[in-house]
Amino acid sequence: MAAASVPSTVGVPFLSENKKKELTKKIIDARNEWLQTASNIRVEQVAEEVGAGAAFTIDYLMFTSCAACVAAIGLASDSATTTIASMLISPVMGPVMGFYLRYNDS
Repeated sequence: MAAASVPSTVGVPFLSENKKKELTKKIIDARNEWLQTASNIRVEQVAEEVGAGAAFTIDYLMFTSCAACVAAIGLASDSATTTIASMLISPVMGPVMGFYLRYNDS
């Protein structure tokens, strides 16, 4: 089923041209307001999720500890693969995104 779009003109035969234009303008204004509100909600949701990912929790501490252990094993055994695997385990992306969001918020 195709999505409905905003009509370019209102097709009510008993309205005058001025009333049709006024009604069409109100419909378009209401749609633009809705889109702006939906966009603001999405931005707030992203900021909230990034903030939650940047928080210092026991999960973050455990993943970082595991990544450090795997990195130590990789360095001790001179294994590049294991060292790179430790980078994949480490949860550093959440704090990096949190830092970016905090300091680039204008």
